[in-house]
This record gives sequence, structure tokens and C-alpha cells, in this order.
Amino acid sequence: MVSDLQFAPEQLATGKRRREARCGTEPGVKRHRRLGEKPCRACQDAKNAANRRRAAAIAAPRPPRVTVTRLYEVECRALGCGVIGAWASRTDAETARQKHRDEHRQGGDR
Repeated sequence: MVSDLQFAPEQLATGKRRREARCGTEPGVKRHRRLGEKPCRACQDAKNAANRRRAAAIAAPRPPRVTVTRLYEVECRALGCGVIGAWASRTDAETARQKHRDEHRQGGDR
């Protein structure tokens, strides 16, 4: 069973049974400020340490992002042609395929 000594007096008066934030923690700083007090040294040190951890996490070098590009491959199936190409976008691949077909229709080398 939880004793009433673990709760702040204002919590007992309102009937709220939330544990009091301990000194030396970030929530302890919030409790001090909520009560209109200046944070104690232990709470201020805890807040400063948390801020340093957050700043270090932001400043830490991150691995470069890898962009995976899907290539659309086009292969001519005309007898003896063997032209193969790859494009990053589907529309570019379709355009290249159509140009290559037109070259075959016109009797080009490809």
C-alpha cells in the first residue's frame, strides 16, 4: 500500500494520487516552477545534463541518407538488335522505347 507521505500536500487536498517529482530530475524542475520556487541545485544540474544530451544528439554526425533509385530497364527484342538501356523514371523509359521502335520502323541501324 502506498503511504500518503509520497504525495505532495496539494495533491492530497485535491484527491490526486500522482507521485511527487523528486529533486535531481527534470520533472523536479517543473515541480519547483509550478510551486513558484527557484529550482534547487540538484534539479538544475539534472536539467542542464538533459539539455547537453539533447544538444549532443542533434549535433552528432548522422549517416548519409541512401537514395534508392529504381531503374526501368528497356530491352529491344528485335532479332539481332540487343539494345539495352536503363532509366530512372518510367516516362523516360517509355519515351526511349518509343524512339527506338521508331528507329526500327524507319530502318535505322539500331
